[in-house]
Amino acid sequence: DSNDGTAIDRFLSVKPYTCSSPSQSPLPPALSSPLGLSASVATDLKIIHVGDSLSQQFAQGFDASLLGNGYDAHRNVLAEYYYDDHKVYSHNCLSVAAPTRGGGASGYWRVTDLMSRGNYRREAKCEREELREPDTRAGWSMEQSLALANFKYRYTGLKENATSSLSSSLNALNGDDSHHDANRSFPVGPFDAAVLRIPHVFLRRSP
Repeated sequence: DSNDGTAIDRFLSVKPYTCSSPSQSPLPPALSSPLGLSASVATDLKIIHVGDSLSQQFAQGFDASLLGNGYDAHRNVLAEYYYDDHKVYSHNCLSVAAPTRGGGASGYWRVTDLMSRGNYRREAKCEREELREPDTRAGWSMEQSLALANFKYRYTGLKENATSSLSSSLNALNGDDSHHDANRSFPVGPFDAAVLRIPHVFLRRSP
């Protein structure tokens, strides 16, 4: 859990990835204290995680730390696919959380190969890819980056409930809060930093 009482895995969309299995043994006392960390994050930066499903888990945990109780609706999955017909396990391809605690934004972009010119696609599909079949790689596209940067979020409801840091950040962005138009929306815009995980398990090996 984060230190504001919200579950850090509440956005986890592929349940087998969770570490809260009933059969899991608890940490020994010597480790439970130093490893039983909890944290909530506040930042005005726009940060995006790029990579495979492990990056997805990092991004989902990061979003949980950035969004306190009552702000789950600030996280939006723009593209996803499922491994089964029951739509139980969602593999996110694009997601945006905005605005976050502190006034920033958090994004996730599923890329399972190097972002090289050879892997560029005019349209990169959000669909299942197989480790042993390199030809199934979706690649990456400019349209995906534009979907993330152009995603619009609203200020509505934040003024009354936001933390002081989030409120002040948004007020500075939007001018005098007393004259604020609650129906106005804002694009995420360019990201300030990217957390890139090289998806090494997907990459081809040289003979």
